[in-house]
Amino acid sequence: MKLSVAYILVSVSGAAIGRLLLKEGMSIMDPLTLDWRGLPRIALGMASGGFVVLGMAGFLASTFLWLTALSRMDLSLAYPFASLSYVIMLLAWWQFLKETINPTRILGTAVVVLGVLLI
Repeated sequence: MKLSVAYILVSVSGAAIGRLLLKEGMSIMDPLTLDWRGLPRIALGMASGGFVVLGMAGFLASTFLWLTALSRMDLSLAYPFASLSYVIMLLAWWQFLKETINPTRILGTAVVVLGVLLI
């Protein structure tokens, strides 16, 4: 059980890092609008961005860890732990992206943590 929880926590952290890298990579690009004609150009631009590629790699590694955890524990127990990504992302937004975190976001995140602790 402890190893399963460790897999989940590392998986959630890896996904959060992946999201931060994706955000950084997409911030470098101009704002996008998806349309069928421009899709190949957009996909190529995304695929050639180093941060985007690293972010996708983080998600891939996170997925392998998540699947490993699921092989060891019930989904009803594992899935609430995935919501800890909200906590990690809240801290990451504030620390790395310098976004303003208002009291409502903090309260919402605290409710998520309380829910995980109850499970």
